[in-house]
Amino acid sequence: MLANDIAAVSYKPLADAPKTVPIEKQLEWYRLIHLGRMLDDKARNYLRQAKGWSYHASHAGHDGIQVALGLAFRPNKDYLFPYYRDMLTCLAGGITPYEIILNGLSKAGDTASGGRHMSNHFAKISIGIWNVSSCTGNHAQHAAGLGRAVKYYDADSIVFSSQ
Repeated sequence: MLANDIAAVSYKPLADAPKTVPIEKQLEWYRLIHLGRMLDDKARNYLRQAKGWSYHASHAGHDGIQVALGLAFRPNKDYLFPYYRDMLTCLAGGITPYEIILNGLSKAGDTASGGRHMSNHFAKISIGIWNVSSCTGNHAQHAAGLGRAVKYYDADSIVFSSQ
């Protein structure tokens, strides 16, 4: 679309759409983003001190979309296939800060693997967040297959895949 064409596009908000977002919801978004950034900083510090986080890729700069995706995810109903930069998505989706730190420190209580794989590979199968490969894109096939099954069985679920 050319810049001149943008003026020709008309935008009509839904009649029942709220004109503003309630302050409580905005504060919840901010709380999650702030907590995610704190965990991000913590991971970077553990890595620098050689105490944990064998690998860390920050989610910084992707905060808005990651919070939106994580909050759209419905635990125990939907399926999420995150990749290694999706810490904030997983946090908003239902993985606790404690579980994220256990993952980064490769502790036995890590819900993704019991401490047996690289950090930043988040999962919590009990709520529908699935563990994926380090290779970006490998989980797209699994998500697509599950998406077909959801459609075939007419389930009320959404399959999210990120890379």
